[in-house]
Amino acid sequence: MNMHKTKINLTYMTKICIMFGLSILLYLTAYTRQKSLNHEDFKTNVQVINGVSIPSDFPLPEIFISENPHNDKIFLNTWHSAPYIMIMNNQGIPLFYKKMTGRAYDFKVQPTGILTHFIRDPLWAFIAMDTNYTVIDTIQCGNELRTDEHELQILENGHALIFANDPREIDMSQIVENGHPSALVSGDRVQELDINKNVIFEWSCWDHFEVTDAEYEDLTAASIDFTHMNALDVDLDGQIVISSRNLSEITKINKTTGAIIWRFGGKNNEFTLMNDPHGFSYQHSIRVLPNGNYILFDNGNQKSPHYSRAVEYQLDTDEMIATKVWEYRHTPDCVAGYLGNVQRLSNGNTLINWAYPNTPKLTEVTPNGNIAFEFDFHVPTYTYRTFRCDWSGKAAVPYLLIEANSNHITLLFNKFGDQDISEYQIYGAISPHPVELIATSTQSYIQLSSELQNEQIYYFRVRTLNSQGELSGYSNEEEIFVNLTTPGMNMIRNGDFTDGFDSWEWRTSGSANANWSITEDKQLFFNIDEGGAFTQNIQARQSNIQLVQNRSYLLEFYAYANASKTIEVEIKKEVEPYTNYSQMGLTFLNQIPQHFSHNFVMDHPSEIAAQIVLNVGGSDEDVYIDNISLKDVTSAVSEEMESRPQKFALSQNYPNPFNPRTRIQYAIPRQSHVTLSIYNIRGKHIQKLVDQFQDTGTFDAWMTASNLGSGIYFYTLSARSPQGGQLFHQTKKMMILK
Repeated sequence: MNMHKTKINLTYMTKICIMFGLSILLYLTAYTRQKSLNHEDFKTNVQVINGVSIPSDFPLPEIFISENPHNDKIFLNTWHSAPYIMIMNNQGIPLFYKKMTGRAYDFKVQPTGILTHFIRDPLWAFIAMDTNYTVIDTIQCGNELRTDEHELQILENGHALIFANDPREIDMSQIVENGHPSALVSGDRVQELDINKNVIFEWSCWDHFEVTDAEYEDLTAASIDFTHMNALDVDLDGQIVISSRNLSEITKINKTTGAIIWRFGGKNNEFTLMNDPHGFSYQHSIRVLPNGNYILFDNGNQKSPHYSRAVEYQLDTDEMIATKVWEYRHTPDCVAGYLGNVQRLSNGNTLINWAYPNTPKLTEVTPNGNIAFEFDFHVPTYTYRTFRCDWSGKAAVPYLLIEANSNHITLLFNKFGDQDISEYQIYGAISPHPVELIATSTQSYIQLSSELQNEQIYYFRVRTLNSQGELSGYSNEEEIFVNLTTPGMNMIRNGDFTDGFDSWEWRTSGSANANWSITEDKQLFFNIDEGGAFTQNIQARQSNIQLVQNRSYLLEFYAYANASKTIEVEIKKEVEPYTNYSQMGLTFLNQIPQHFSHNFVMDHPSEIAAQIVLNVGGSDEDVYIDNISLKDVTSAVSEEMESRPQKFALSQNYPNPFNPRTRIQYAIPRQSHVTLSIYNIRGKHIQKLVDQFQDTGTFDAWMTASNLGSGIYFYTLSARSPQGGQLFHQTKKMMILK
């Protein structure tokens, strides 16, 4: 095989694209030259809101309604888009955030004044922080049981109520027809821990419930989630109330004896329901109210049609009557198959978190059902629970995040809640725990490039200096692999294998049996004896690839096999959910060397550590691969568009949000009558920026919004042929912030 070999330096230039659009926020776009550095200025899209620098994947809120809501801070965690815990105010301004390695749960203020949240791997534990956002404790179940993620309640005496997972292998064939003889059935326990983490009370579902109580679960399956306890609270008499989702049941238990006091809902319901013929099902978030009533989030999985709601009940435990005294259904209905919570606020309003990506993340309603506050995020995201809590925090040290871009790295650092910061001091080195001061910044971010050695791991920490000349402690330490490139250059290190296996990793899994080598003419050769069941059973990969949202990329490689063969070559997320950013499917090989080329646009939030994966298992044919390259071709596309556009195009206005002026760029590939018009959110025409015939080219239109108020607006580009036929019509959203 005769392939042209090139050995190139790895550098490329991009500009990170961050989704803008935050309802009533201050916005800052800056040009930065930091002290003690001799590097070029970078035009940045780093968003700074009220002094807080925001990561590119941070989910920004959009506030729909704000009519005298409760003033407590908003606490929540996000999934799906990017995992964060965060605190924000009613203007959507972030007061604190922390990026998580995976899903976080139940972020809130406890009655003792500490912050807690659950984190999965590697701890499976609740983390406690003080008002300085300093981790002060780790809380886990006792008796060698795994801590459940759903709920932690710290009591005023410092004791903790918590769930423990208790799965057991059950012969379900003895319980239900066609039951699995060795089913793994997941159950739960309730534990109370004293301040020394000793278990002083434990209650097991296995002693009080039957597996058949889960009437809507598939009891013939090999794996059964029996109780799925997801919320607990302490009743006014000191006893414990628990929610078992998969039983559709609220249970009150005696904290001294463990006896069941009553069962409400589900198969073993003991109450007669008044004003609520269908009851609740698969509920979350049981809470005891000061008036003795109970409020919960009814997911409503068994309702037809399916809808979710907040509902309050009054229980008469003498007559065993449950009366619905209040409920709220959204208009239109919201559906949350799981997650969600309800919180009654001190002003009488009720907070409802609908949890799902296509629903509001917080709807605060008055007692008569009027919406006082409602928001959602600009990107689809889940929220496990949302709370309002009285809170005032001030970080003891800065919090540091690092983002890798094409031609620089960005350090974002915030000392949340501290208004007395004269400067941030940045410490960096190629070894851990750096003490060398390399830069200072009066902004809460900095961008570095020319002073960094490429293809090198760097470690960074940050401190703050206040007006009294006092230095804070060091921030968390972060490391990053610096991989800077210029447009059109190869982002894959050693993609032609002239340096052997350098920068590449190899793995086999399952029943696969194979090895790899470098041929004399520097091809990567997979010698496969047993391919395994799946293509990913034999894999070569390379990490630390940076992709920027909305940029265009070209993936190319040469490959062939010793017989017909299917492989996968993907640029993907390195961790769950392993998103295939390249959107590339199967590649079909034969004995003839072929050149493969695939263009894609990064339509996900920017990724600082993607990986290229070569999956060549699944069958026993040997595979040869060479000259792998990934190039940012956005600039080349832009230059072509500027010289002679090949198609109509309407760009996002910049800056956005803006005040008072913004630029709108568009491209016209043929002579057209062009109109560019502005509309408000109600569809009313505001002004016309362009209304004329234009020749082929790329054009700029400037809009000045001196006479317009803050809010969301739309701009529409329409192009017609000289004969009047419609050639192009597109609308985009912009935001004015004053």
